[in-house]
Amino acid sequence: MYKFSSKKDLWLMVIIYGTAVMSFGAVLKIVSQSADIVSLGIALFVFIMGVVAPMWLIRSTRYLINHSHLLIQSGPFKWTIRLADIYAIKPSKNPVSSPALSLDRLDIYYADNKHVLISPADKQAFIKALNVKFRP
Repeated sequence: MYKFSSKKDLWLMVIIYGTAVMSFGAVLKIVSQSADIVSLGIALFVFIMGVVAPMWLIRSTRYLINHSHLLIQSGPFKWTIRLADIYAIKPSKNPVSSPALSLDRLDIYYADNKHVLISPADKQAFIKALNVKFRP
């Protein structure tokens, strides 16, 4: 099994970590100013969405290749793609939301016109590990 981590753009990491720090600060302020159940619920929501979720995405975004499948994981999201279904790989800078922590991406086309954008840190090694024979 081959394991590839996502490339991480510095500017995106600054935004994500900055948002997490500000969210944590907001949680501390909410909790210090009020202890009612609604405020604590809001604080918990902000903590999960602003701190836990982004850190989970950063720590878990990876791409695994075994003998028959490409497995993509990013936080709670998972894709399993049969290698035999991949018919094209193209470089992309598309900023649409995807399991990628960089805009230096690969667009993987598979099955019936499905595609997913990923950003392996070592794109050439990733493509080599896929060992896919593209159909015409």
